[in-house]
Amino acid sequence: MYNVVIITDQGSLVGFRLTGVEVREATSETAAEVLRETIKRGDIGLIAINENFIKSFDQKTMRIVTESEMPLIIPFPPVVYTEEKRDVEESYAAQLIRKAIGYHIKLTK
Repeated sequence: MYNVVIITDQGSLVGFRLTGVEVREATSETAAEVLRETIKRGDIGLIAINENFIKSFDQKTMRIVTESEMPLIIPFPPVVYTEEKRDVEESYAAQLIRKAIGYHIKLTK
């Protein structure tokens, strides 16, 4: 059985830990190394990684993200909290879907 690992920043990790999955803390500077270490483990089937980290990856690490089939690597959009509302930036996954099918899909509650 494969496990799920979340790689995110200090501000988001507590919420993910409450779900019971393994959470690894990283920063933009350490995320690529944390990702590579996590991939080397043989028990991981899914890695969800904060999309902000991906923006700082070099080409070699980006290739790992886009070409990895096992574990599956899924970027998730950062949540930005303000006093008035919560904003979610367009996710990397949404950008890939728009690029692949030529349409922008927006999901709302």
